[in-house]
Amino acid sequence: MRRIIQFVFIVLTAISGLLSLMVLGTAQQISKNRGELADMKDRVQAIQDFHNRNSRFPSHEELKQLSDSLRTRWYRKEYYLDISPRENTRTGYPSNWPATGGWVLSFWRGEWDEYYSSWDDHYTLADKLSWWYYNGPLMFSPLLFLLFLGSSYALKERQRRF
Repeated sequence: MRRIIQFVFIVLTAISGLLSLMVLGTAQQISKNRGELADMKDRVQAIQDFHNRNSRFPSHEELKQLSDSLRTRWYRKEYYLDISPRENTRTGYPSNWPATGGWVLSFWRGEWDEYYSSWDDHYTLADKLSWWYYNGPLMFSPLLFLLFLGSSYALKERQRRF
């Protein structure tokens, strides 16, 4: 029975150790998100300035030129501007489009889209800047690793003494 318990603790130690490695990549992802959020905020400001100067929104080609003229902190993205509500089944697409207007700026991230909605000034990237968003309870895996490692050692030491 002791060997089974010891084996279980060794397996739990290995699993929690591997999960701890996932936490290590979080800082880089959060940094990338901050850069992409800053890029998107620059594009939102450029669209607002364009709209104030011209009393219209930029065409797709004009948006591309605007975007290309701005600083890029991460990879250059192709942005899309929706200026009227439309049926969209993409995950995370802003809902509750107001009757008084509004617009959505988006870019494809490789697996999903990121959005800015003008009516509530919401950036989906702003929701993805915390450790808890990426790891949730996995943030505690390094502590579990140490706990299971210590428990495994204590069991082995106890078994050696008796």
